Amino acid sequence: MAVKDQSPTPGDPGWSPELETLDQLQAGDLPVAIVRRLFDDDNRFARGVEAMRCDGQIQLLTAEGHAVPKWQWREFLNTVAGQSEPSGHMLSMTMKGGRQIS
Repeated sequence: MAVKDQSPTPGDPGWSPELETLDQLQAGDLPVAIVRRLFDDDNRFARGVEAMRCDGQIQLLTAEGHAVPKWQWREFLNTVAGQSEPSGHMLSMTMKGGRQIS
């Protein structure tokens, strides 16, 4: 008898906004403003994105496609969380992030 896969899937209560972010990033880089909408509030967004960055699952890119140094992330996240206008920055999944979601 085959065992049914119990892994959460998109839309399931066990599917976190962090997993949803990685799932969406499989299709390519996303604007930070789009990813922000996956989280309940600015604080949860900043904590979730910072955790994924610390784990090496994602990277932050400028509008020109350059990687933002890790030491600038916290300031950026604190600034962008309350903004209504998009910053032009993008989030990109790393190879480690791809392994996390597969």
